[in-house]
Amino acid sequence: MDSTTRRVIAPQITNFIATLWRIAADPTNCDIVSWGSSGDCFVVHNVDQFVRLVIPCYFRCTMYLSFVRQLHKYGFQRCYSSEIPSSSQAYSHPYFNFYRPEDLSLIRTEHVKSQSGPEIAPEYPLYLVERVARLSRVQAEFSPQLEILDSHSREMKAILEDMQHAYRRRESWLAYITETIQSQLVDQLR
Repeated sequence: MDSTTRRVIAPQITNFIATLWRIAADPTNCDIVSWGSSGDCFVVHNVDQFVRLVIPCYFRCTMYLSFVRQLHKYGFQRCYSSEIPSSSQAYSHPYFNFYRPEDLSLIRTEHVKSQSGPEIAPEYPLYLVERVARLSRVQAEFSPQLEILDSHSREMKAILEDMQHAYRRRESWLAYITETIQSQLVDQLR
């Protein structure tokens, strides 16, 4: 084949990324999952409905953690913003943008560094290297759950602070009322 007959082969968009784009752009799913307001992330508004109604239609996996693991495999990161309610989860990638679909082909799986890595010296026994690798995988699996727990913890802390503030206000009012009644009684006794 000479240079005049060669076809230019466009970079391929992986099935996962193309499917994720379709899901975020599908207006029938907008109550469950949609693009963020600036188009630089997608937001899962309702995880339970996403697992029940959306994931089975597009993916073989049926667990949200498997879906999140796949996102991390492609380099997506969880994003936190005041625009995103705490009950929702948003994920972004530098090349996953509503306004730049041509960048989708740049998203590739990240090459995961060897689990044993250079930080483990070669003189360590194999069982220790395997144990460290297993613990690293377990840590990666629990990471999304820890993010959720952290989010719930922040919500509970805010609720507790509100309750403490309300309690202090009530205590203040009670002290004021008690003082007022006492002064009125003293005045009546005089």
